[in-house]
Amino acid sequence: AVNAQKMGKTVYFVSVEGRLTKKDLSGIEGLSLDPQKFQIIESTAERILTGADFLDITLRIINQHHGAFIIFDSISSICDEKEFEDGVKYQARGGAAKLASTFTRQTAQTIKVNKVILILIAHLQLKQGQVSYLDEKVADTTKYLTSLQLRIKKFSPWLPGSGGETEDPIGQTIDWEVRKNPLGPPGRKTTSWLKYGVGIDRIAELCSLGEEFGLIDKNGTWYIIDFLESKPKVQGANKLHQYFKDNPEDLALFETEIKGFL
Repeated sequence: AVNAQKMGKTVYFVSVEGRLTKKDLSGIEGLSLDPQKFQIIESTAERILTGADFLDITLRIINQHHGAFIIFDSISSICDEKEFEDGVKYQARGGAAKLASTFTRQTAQTIKVNKVILILIAHLQLKQGQVSYLDEKVADTTKYLTSLQLRIKKFSPWLPGSGGETEDPIGQTIDWEVRKNPLGPPGRKTTSWLKYGVGIDRIAELCSLGEEFGLIDKNGTWYIIDFLESKPKVQGANKLHQYFKDNPEDLALFETEIKGFL
């Protein structure tokens, strides 16, 4: 969301599950909560939104707001009006999937034309049969028409390492499986570093790739930045991260070097 705002985009968070709070947002570094830059779509005391309501509002945003950045949390949690009205005794299946499928078909062309980025969060569910397997709880049409699909395989506490640094977790490391990718074959693996109060940590990702590609040499807790003529040496992952944060020109050069390997 922060990167989208830096690109001049308005961020829309469609809070179907109602889990997002002001506390969640207040600590995110660089995120503007100006209504012109960040809007939350959620139920209010005056109006409780159904799945169709959430999708209709999202459809209007896609059609009317060129370049919008939308996070929909989550497509697996929408319920149709009948389910909403009947409550827990409702046993029919498929209504929500039909809504999602219709929404996907209606937006397939508009998203591309209006240069909208739409992130749909989905849950995994166990599909029972002769062979049981995990699959996203989402309409097949939606899965078919998405351009990029990522699935979280594992996440674990992100510890900053030694070198005089605290051992308290500073975030989560997330291992992803690339299920669908317009730039390459499916099945590839990647890792993200989600830092508390920051989000996806771009510098941490570059440092990991730099070590993998030989641009940074690690010896114990010490890091030598080999691609720079001065070959600066720092102790600990935090200080390596801070070096690039304090030296944006070196960070830009670092990113250029990394892209040369990709």
